Amino acid sequence: MDTYFAPAKRTDRREFKNQIDNISHSPIMNTLLKTMSGLLVILNEDRQIVAVNHAFLETIGISNPEEVLGLRLGESLRCIYADEGPNGCGTTPYCVTCGAIIAMMAAIVEDKMDERICALTSEKDGKTHDMSFLVQAQPVKIDGRRWILIFAQDITLQQFWINLEHIFFHDINNILTALNGISQLHFMNLPEDNDAK
Repeated sequence: MDTYFAPAKRTDRREFKNQIDNISHSPIMNTLLKTMSGLLVILNEDRQIVAVNHAFLETIGISNPEEVLGLRLGESLRCIYADEGPNGCGTTPYCVTCGAIIAMMAAIVEDKMDERICALTSEKDGKTHDMSFLVQAQPVKIDGRRWILIFAQDITLQQFWINLEHIFFHDINNILTALNGISQLHFMNLPEDNDAK
């Protein structure tokens, strides 16, 4: 099986070089890449990276953008599942629930913007890191070509606090339920007050 979810096909090398050239000569794309303060990744219709902004490079800890060109988003973020199959990010059994690939496929197949949360485990220098991104995939046509703009916001800390809050309130609820049960048992076992007769 080539894929469990998204198409496995990648763009021909010569065509991919033409796409990079097309992006680099587009005033609109260059303006977007230079002015976006958040994370911006431009993908072709085979979900391969053709351009990224500086903020994205800083987030993944790479200074040379050529290192990520041609990769898919999960591969550039070093998702631990991106290499599970021969065809990479978007094609493994784990990708079926990935918010980023679901948003990308909505943009590619349905030609509409979609926004999802992408939670992934990244591996760098032998250590794993849990990361969360709010990913918006926006299709756009420029000069007869269609691109997928990926706007991403790192929400790892917000997700951590939401999960911690959920655990805290769950534990408090368990404690209160136990106290309530103990107090009801205590009152059931109290002797009757015979002096009240």
